[in-house]
Amino acid sequence: MTQRFELNYINYLFSQETAVSIRQLELIAEGKRTPSTLFTAEKNQLQSLFLSPLSLSTAQWTDRMYKLSALGWLSEKEGRYQATTKGQQAKQAFISEYTMLDCRLDMSSALTRKEFWHSFIFVSQILSEFSYGNKEYMPYISNRISQNRIKKWLAEQGFPQRSLSVKWSEEIKVFLETLPDVYPSFMVDQMIGHNYEGMTKRQTAQKYDMTPLEVLITTEILMARLYQSLDESVLLKSLWESVHKSCHYGLSASAYRSLTLLMNGSTIHKTAALRKVKENTIKEHVLEAVLMSRYEGYESLIPGRVRDRLKELFKNNPSLTYAQAQQEIQQLEFFWYRLIEIERIRGFL
Repeated sequence: MTQRFELNYINYLFSQETAVSIRQLELIAEGKRTPSTLFTAEKNQLQSLFLSPLSLSTAQWTDRMYKLSALGWLSEKEGRYQATTKGQQAKQAFISEYTMLDCRLDMSSALTRKEFWHSFIFVSQILSEFSYGNKEYMPYISNRISQNRIKKWLAEQGFPQRSLSVKWSEEIKVFLETLPDVYPSFMVDQMIGHNYEGMTKRQTAQKYDMTPLEVLITTEILMARLYQSLDESVLLKSLWESVHKSCHYGLSASAYRSLTLLMNGSTIHKTAALRKVKENTIKEHVLEAVLMSRYEGYESLIPGRVRDRLKELFKNNPSLTYAQAQQEIQQLEFFWYRLIEIERIRGFL
C-alpha cells in the first residue's frame, strides 16, 4: 500500500470533469476559501482535496504532475491537467485495493473532521481517566479554549458521569463494528486513556505499513464515515455538532457573521453597512456559503426575472459564459450569473 501511495491518491482525485492548473491544485489543497478557488473545486469535482493532508509546495506539485504525466495517467494541455483513460483505470485499481475510498470528503466538514478527531480523542481520555478516579493527567488537548469547550459540552449532556462513560464506550463500539479489516484497531491504537498513551502518527504508520500521509487521509475518511453514521449515536452526534458549530459550519469567521445577518432577514446592503465592509465582500461570503455548505437562501438575492432568464439560458447552453449572458441580460451582475452557474453544475436546472 505504501508504494506510490501519494501518486495514486492524487490520481484518484481526478475525474473526467477535472482540468486544473498546478496553482489551482495548490490553493484547493491549502483550503483557500475564496469564491474562485471554491468554484474551481466544485466545477472540477475536487472537494476531497480541499484543506487536504496532502500539503505540497508548488515545486512538489510540479514534480507530482510530471510523474503522473510520465505514467500516462494525466495529460497536460495549456497548463491544465486532465485524467486519461489509463489514469482512470489506475484509479479503479487503487480504489479496489484501498477500500476506504468508498467515502467521499466534502468541503464543509474539512476543518470539522480534523478538529473532531482531536475532540474525540480528548473526550475518550477524560472519560477513561474519570472511570479510574484519576484527576491528575496530561490533557491530550493543551489549548485552553478547546479544553473549556469540551468540558462545557460534557456538562451539557445530561448524563451522570459514570453513565456518560458507559454510553460513550458503547457508541464507539457500535461504530468500530461497522469498519472493515484493521481499521477498528487503527483507531483504538491512537486513543488515549488511563495508563495508556496512544500511538503517534509515526508509530501508527510503522505498525500498519502506511505512509504518514496515508495515516492522515485514513483518519479523515474514518471521521467522514463516522459523520455519515451519526443518526444512531447520541453523544457522538452531539459532539460533532458542537465541533462543527465551533468551526463556523465550514465557513470563515467573517462569512459566518455575514450569513447570520442575512439569514435573519438583513439585505446585502444592510449587512455591508452593519459590518462596515463593501457589498462585494458580502456577495463573496454568500458564494462561499453556497459552495462550502450548500446554503440555499440566495434565490431572493437575485431579481426574479434575471433568475428565470439565466436558468433558461443555461438550459439551452450549459457552457454559457458571463459575456454571452451579458448580451442577453442588461446590467447582469457576475454574482447572479455565478449562483445560477453553480446550480447548473450541480444539476439543479
